Amino acid sequence: MKTIEELSAAYATLPGPAAALYRLMGAGAVAWYDSAALSVLTELAPPAGDYLADVLVRAGVMTAIDGGYILPAAAQLHARILSEECGTEEHRLNEAACDRLYAFYTEAAAAAERLITPSHRGLWERQPVLEPAGTVPFALKEQAALDWLELRLPTYMQVITAAFADGRYSLCCDLAHRLWPLWLRRRRPAERDQALVLGLAAARLVDSDTAIGRMLTTLAGAIRDREPLTSYSYNRQAAALYAEIGDTLGMAQAINGIGKNLLDAGDPDRAEGCFRDAEHLRADAGYTRGAALSRQGRGRAALANGQPAEAADLLSSAHRDLLGEADHYDAAWTLAYHAEARAQLGDRDGALTELETAAGALRQATSVDGEARVAKVKARILADAATPEPPAEGRELADAAP
Repeated sequence: MKTIEELSAAYATLPGPAAALYRLMGAGAVAWYDSAALSVLTELAPPAGDYLADVLVRAGVMTAIDGGYILPAAAQLHARILSEECGTEEHRLNEAACDRLYAFYTEAAAAAERLITPSHRGLWERQPVLEPAGTVPFALKEQAALDWLELRLPTYMQVITAAFADGRYSLCCDLAHRLWPLWLRRRRPAERDQALVLGLAAARLVDSDTAIGRMLTTLAGAIRDREPLTSYSYNRQAAALYAEIGDTLGMAQAINGIGKNLLDAGDPDRAEGCFRDAEHLRADAGYTRGAALSRQGRGRAALANGQPAEAADLLSSAHRDLLGEADHYDAAWTLAYHAEARAQLGDRDGALTELETAAGALRQATSVDGEARVAKVKARILADAATPEPPAEGRELADAAP
């Protein structure tokens, strides 16, 4: 890694346009640039932007990597110092360029959100208009969108973190929220949790009740398995907030989240009540997908209560509605739960066939985590099938136990 002195010496050899690009890169939070990002930043066609970037690479102040270019940490700091020393007009132009780049990344995340999770509710009732409107930088297919976001996740994290530090709170929470397709399908828990914690803090600083509620329920869902008590607390806070501002769908989301918390805590009866309330609220609002997801919760509660026949009926209904809403990801999860109910009803072969279908749908959705969790369901079914039946006398004693 070059020292600041070595970077200064290399910078002194740069021609004017390349030196200006170096200072411009230092003005923003982003360290890695591909051709599209360079074009947005410089307003130059990709060949011209790539040519200037290659000049920086040959000068030793930037590195070509992963199909793009990255400023090492020392170079990013050096370029930032130089950008802060530039004149007023260049400073204004650099700020406008960074705004274009942040809008580009925000709009790309929004496009992925519309493609993959179109029913995901925004942070504000009226979404900010991003100018200039850019073209979507990936093929309009779920895997292409997810791959694009995942490759640029370090860049998104840099923007989210810098936005919070610089007081750009709306940008911080908007990006943390819009990356939901990536959090849902690919997980990335370390980055996800950091982004959502900053997003919640930013929403509170923006002082938007709607944004705070969305971030509370999103973060509650993200940490539910690892921090159940905090997740429950966030859902309770969101429910109280939504009740205060009269947001029915928000209230349903929070109640549904509480139902999941209760189910995890081993209280399927109270969980079922929450899922039922959430289903009614969602159905009354015409939110078919949400109502189906709450019905899925009811099916899971019935499974936990040892009622596989009721669970199968609820999960079958939820699966049908989710397919009708083109939500193949959640439909696959519902089918996996239905397979578990089917196995408990004695149809192990049919259950295993359904699990293969669910795993295939999650593979199509490029959710490695989803496939792994379906494999755990399959292991449970096979383990139950391998457990020998107790002798008749043991069964009678078990039936007689309170």
